[in-house]
Amino acid sequence: RKRVHEMTYDQITAYTKGWSKKRLGEDLDTLHSLHVSTTQRGAQDCKIIGRRLRMTPSLSSSLGRRHVNMLAKRFILYLYRDKERIFDQGDVGDMFYIVFDGQVEITVDDAVVAKLSNLESFGDTALRTQQPRSGSAVAEGDVVLMGLTAFNFQMILQKFNRERDEKCATFLQTHCVFLKSWPDYRIRTLIHQSHHQEYKKGTRIWYQDDD
Repeated sequence: RKRVHEMTYDQITAYTKGWSKKRLGEDLDTLHSLHVSTTQRGAQDCKIIGRRLRMTPSLSSSLGRRHVNMLAKRFILYLYRDKERIFDQGDVGDMFYIVFDGQVEITVDDAVVAKLSNLESFGDTALRTQQPRSGSAVAEGDVVLMGLTAFNFQMILQKFNRERDEKCATFLQTHCVFLKSWPDYRIRTLIHQSHHQEYKKGTRIWYQDDD
């Protein structure tokens, strides 16, 4: 169904009317690319949107470049006016959001826990856990959001996890001699029961005499 807050071309024009020439460059190009229907969005539109998505910490740290570009095909542009509620605590989680412009206030049990601005994301916890929204989100001033449906979020995440597991299995079977004779199902079980941890260069993984 078409969502009532989906941003129209006229709204984009009105919203950006007071922007400086600097902002009327890539930011406006991104808005126009996001306005293109997801079924008609071309490679150039996705490239423009992808550049913005790769600046979003929650995406760049958890998904590869190719998967972020896949997401660019599916994001939709939304406009919420000042004090409008984006979702309420306890709602079913059906969207993941990234703040394109403006600020969003997050509350839990009516207490403010965060104020999110450009390129910060929210709403993914409910999508990952299949639980109701753990907090409420309200627009502080007019806010432009990039939204991704739960279906598309899960589809991309599952594809990414599946490809990551396949790469991990290939690595283990290639570099761990004792695993070469293991059947695929045992390798997959090992991967799923393992904990993924990344370390920055120079970080000690363990110390001598540690347990």
